[in-house]
Amino acid sequence: MSACPFGAFLILLFGLNLLVLDVLRLLPHPHLLLAAQSEDLDVHAGESCSGSKSFCQASIDEQLAHLSNAPKSSLSSLKQGLSSPTVRNLYEEQISDFNQRAQDAYDQAHTQLVCGLAKTSVINRNRLKTEMRLKGSAILHTFLLVRDRLTYGSVSGMSPQQVFKKVRKALVAKGENPSDMDVCEEVRRSSMRSNASVTKASRKMKSFDLGYAPETATIHLLTWAVLAGVIYSTEMLCCKKHPY
Repeated sequence: MSACPFGAFLILLFGLNLLVLDVLRLLPHPHLLLAAQSEDLDVHAGESCSGSKSFCQASIDEQLAHLSNAPKSSLSSLKQGLSSPTVRNLYEEQISDFNQRAQDAYDQAHTQLVCGLAKTSVINRNRLKTEMRLKGSAILHTFLLVRDRLTYGSVSGMSPQQVFKKVRKALVAKGENPSDMDVCEEVRRSSMRSNASVTKASRKMKSFDLGYAPETATIHLLTWAVLAGVIYSTEMLCCKKHPY
């Protein structure tokens, strides 16, 4: 009977080895997940800047070229010999038309800029999160990657596209009818702020900060103790049912 709970002993021995390596900072971080994370970030970088692509497809040069084009009522098609009031009215119409197209081009370019900043902020935040996690223990990094996978469906967190859709949905839920500009501006602002609840909890834990080694050892001991306990209970149950 005493030979039955052998798996629990092995898992504890394995866990203690990982604990020592992690405390000594010799345990590598999850490379496969990090490689997938890097690929995700590269894919995200190529995505459009919001749920609507209307203002992302035209470059600034294209917008200026369009602005320089004559309006539909081409001046060359107008007959000669017009009276001064008529000429003046036509002149004001052309100025008004140009001003409207210039304002549209300005709004489009401004939205492009803000949405570009919003997307860059999301990508930068994901990269910073990864870089900071590499400064801590490998086991905690692994837990956080698993959490990201379960929460966001990706080890790199939410992509810019996912963030834009989430923010738009939240604004609509508040009874608003957000434009692309509204969504991008909200994403830009939110991406530049850290999670307030997590920051608050971290500051409270600061007074209990024992340092890297004790923290890492505690996480490992709790993790492997729970896992060994589960395996031990399973083995004991099996031993009772099949003692020989």
